[in-house]
Amino acid sequence: MKMNNVVVAGVAMALMMAGNAVAADGKPYAGIAAGVAILDDSTLSDSSASVELSYNTGYAVSGVVGYEFGNGLRLEGELNYRQADTDKASVGGASASINSDVWSIGMMANAYYDFKNSSSITPYIGGGIGFANVNVGDGSIGGVQVWEEDDDTVFAYQLAVGTGFDVTKELTVDLGYRYYATQDPSFGLVDAEYSSHNVMVGLRYRF
Repeated sequence: MKMNNVVVAGVAMALMMAGNAVAADGKPYAGIAAGVAILDDSTLSDSSASVELSYNTGYAVSGVVGYEFGNGLRLEGELNYRQADTDKASVGGASASINSDVWSIGMMANAYYDFKNSSSITPYIGGGIGFANVNVGDGSIGGVQVWEEDDDTVFAYQLAVGTGFDVTKELTVDLGYRYYATQDPSFGLVDAEYSSHNVMVGLRYRF
């Protein structure tokens, strides 16, 4: 069998499996979630120097719409927002408090697999890819401005693990962890890093 025939056969089989799942007990759903966002320290660098930046604990919120296929697979689109204030800037052995904040707005396409069982508790794993607009606010040290607000739109991805707790047949409480990161954003001549660890609590409602 030629390679293109293999691809066509594979796609056809996947579509038939998805179609059977939808026909069986697939359901659309929508959800919201909120939680804490712990940003990793990031390095700001240009051609001459680099600065290490740390952050205070921030927050994250998200909204999703998706489809639960009934065979454990879920696909969804997500809109999310994260924000955290800066803490300190460090160069060499010296550090100083810096007044600024960083926030992002992301659009993601996610896929999850639910480990279905006879109980109302369903663990899951998943991930997603998309884009995020990462924005850094005006930054100042001791009242002296050291940079101006800037933003960059970059590729984003996330990995997720969690557990769903069914309250009713329609409503699920979701407790999960998300590792969320992006391609390094650039602010003028400065390259940065953006990644975070997020603990989220949310609700999913099946229609």
